[in-house]
Amino acid sequence: MLKASSQSEMKRWMTSLAPNRRTKFVSFTSRLLDCPQVQCVHPYMAQQPDELTLDLADILNILDKTEDGWIFGERLHDQERGWFPSSMTEEILNPKIRSQNLKECFRVHKMDDPQRSQNKDRRKLGSRNRQ
Repeated sequence: MLKASSQSEMKRWMTSLAPNRRTKFVSFTSRLLDCPQVQCVHPYMAQQPDELTLDLADILNILDKTEDGWIFGERLHDQERGWFPSSMTEEILNPKIRSQNLKECFRVHKMDDPQRSQNKDRRKLGSRNRQ
């Protein structure tokens, strides 16, 4: 049993004790068509190991929030996760824009998937050999 002085501290400990948060995979939340999202409007440099450094214009899925102004999020372009102050971001309220952000993220990740590109190269090579 753990004791924490605030909700934020409790949630940060719970997140830290969970399985490896840096493992790259498509999270359940990022597969949702209308996951809450924020955009970074002020750069933020991580101060603790469980925090996420934010660059201007980063788009993040919101995975958890605390009452004292911290968000646990997943950056769309690299799926890194961590805590950051909500004051550094603005919530994206338009569901069409959130959906567009996710579609763009999936499109980019499909292009970056080495297994997928190897299979594509094999198919091209196979079709050339048949001709």
